[in-house]
Amino acid sequence: MERNAWSHVESRTNDLGTIVCQHCDQVIATLPTEGVKTLYGICPNNACLPHNAATGGIDHGKESL
Repeated sequence: MERNAWSHVESRTNDLGTIVCQHCDQVIATLPTEGVKTLYGICPNNACLPHNAATGGIDHGKESL
């Protein structure tokens, strides 16, 4: 019986997804995705939280979480 030399290697995904603050553009986190993805959210930075309250958490110019 022939064994595959790569049978012990785990299949892993790369963290190609990035969550970016829609106000300050700081990278909040990365996600394991099959392709490059950019999602927008609000970081916990005190300077960004008032923007979120003023807009109701919606910025129509960017894709939000």
